[in-house]
Order: sequence, then C-alpha cells, then structure tokens
Amino acid sequence: MFRATGEPVQVLTGGHVILESVADAKIKPVGEIEDGGVFTLGTIVDGVSARGVPPGDYRVRIAFPEDAGPNRVARAQIDARYTAFDKSGLKVTIAADQKDEIKVEIDKRR
Repeated sequence: MFRATGEPVQVLTGGHVILESVADAKIKPVGEIEDGGVFTLGTIVDGVSARGVPPGDYRVRIAFPEDAGPNRVARAQIDARYTAFDKSGLKVTIAADQKDEIKVEIDKRR
C-alpha cells in the first residue's frame, strides 16, 4: 500500500514484494502482489523454492512488471527507491513463531 501525506491509502496491485535476509543474501522470499494488495511469501534459496519464510531480519524491495495492466498502479507512481534493497529503507523481522501477516507500506512518488 502507499499513502501520500493527507491522502487515503491506495492498494498496490501487480509486481512482487521481495525480501533479502540480512544474515544471508542467498535467502530471498518472494511474493506476487495480487488484487487487493495481498501477497504470499515463499522462499528461494540457491534457486530452490521453499514454503514460508525463515525467521530473521530482512530488507524489502518492490519489483514491478514491465507492463502494468489497466487495473494496476503505474510504476511511475511509486518512488524508484523502493526497487532497491539498499535504498528502500523497508525492513521486516520474521519471528520463529510468526504466523500472521506482515504489512509493507510505501510512499507515493511526489
């Protein structure tokens, strides 16, 4: 989701949420952003897919499809910093017993 100051939340649809483990950059959970802004994360380690996300601290970035369809938020509306782990400023911690959702909020391009 993204929110510009004083504006209502707009849900981002399309693209992917990608996490990168702070402890091991080879651990990269990925989730496709579906209608309603919902994403389910799975993990890729050394090119092999696994269910869920190992506990730990993660950096977050957003990846966009090259062609945003007519019902998707245009890539141009999202600040480009969110496409890089080292610039996004987005971080999440996954607890060993965590079964709940995580929320990722980003700012609209100004």
